[in-house]
Amino acid sequence: MLNLFEPLFDIPTAYYGALLGVGFCVYYLFEVVKVSNKTPMLVCANGPFRSFLEEHVPLVRNKFWPTLWCFESRAQTIIASILRSRILPPIHYRRLNLIERSYNFQTPRMYCAANSDDLSEVIEYVKKIYPHVPLAATGISMGGLILGNYLAQQGVMARGKLKGGFLISVPWNVFAATKNTEENYFNLMLNKYLASTLRKNLQRLHYSSETGMFDVDIDTILKSQTLREFDSHFTVKQFGYKDVEEYYSNATIHDKLHLIDVPLLCLSAADDPFQPLQAIPVKEISETKNVAVVVTSRGGHIGFMEGMWPVKEEQYMGKLFSQFFAALFTTGFDCQM
Repeated sequence: MLNLFEPLFDIPTAYYGALLGVGFCVYYLFEVVKVSNKTPMLVCANGPFRSFLEEHVPLVRNKFWPTLWCFESRAQTIIASILRSRILPPIHYRRLNLIERSYNFQTPRMYCAANSDDLSEVIEYVKKIYPHVPLAATGISMGGLILGNYLAQQGVMARGKLKGGFLISVPWNVFAATKNTEENYFNLMLNKYLASTLRKNLQRLHYSSETGMFDVDIDTILKSQTLREFDSHFTVKQFGYKDVEEYYSNATIHDKLHLIDVPLLCLSAADDPFQPLQAIPVKEISETKNVAVVVTSRGGHIGFMEGMWPVKEEQYMGKLFSQFFAALFTTGFDCQM
């Protein structure tokens, strides 16, 4: 029996390395980049907005090439976060970052994905100070839920305030997002890490005053191990919801897209651990003329790293952001025309 395998031992080791290299390249091209498919996928109803994107945003027609050594969804999510926290590209436009009111330890209130009061107040203030300056907004992850809910609530009125919006890795369906982050070990680790961050923030805020900042059972909240438990013990009580199901139903935006009346471009990855392809509302978006989503085959959650060394150049979501808003501000596009 061993005689059958003896010829294999005579093959130079370099050949095995070459075979592995070829196998990896084939896997990268056909499974990661999916060169045989039309990717990324652009979903939007036929109409002025889709035509505008296809004509003025060339990235929607180009392949997304994930970083060769880091294309797994959770790796993209974690490593991209680490790199961006230390190395940020220059920003060549005027920007305003929305900092939630609890950040300075002065207000006994946190934030939730369904509440856009702070965002609404900031937009009203900026439009009052700069009435003739075009204004757009970007929401990332939970910030995308806040912006999406704001646009849905404002409806037609948002047209006089924002030129457009851009959502990155938004958890369209909060029920699906929380379920997906609880289903396997690696996703659950991300879930627990985010829950621990929320616990630490709340603990720091609560004990910043001698009497305690929040009228809550802080000991029970600090035992929360997952996002669902934290929301059940704290968020639903602070914002007056009956239970976590009512909160998640209110925060979800996949069923509110028809209410949005300004151009809204979204970027999602099919392998997002918080909102995989099956949870992206492709059917709803395909019937909505003011909302479009670009879905890449890889990218994780707010990852979208590309190139061999992703800190040397502007990354995919930055390029999409720049192309979209540059076209929106310079062409005079109006989705109602």
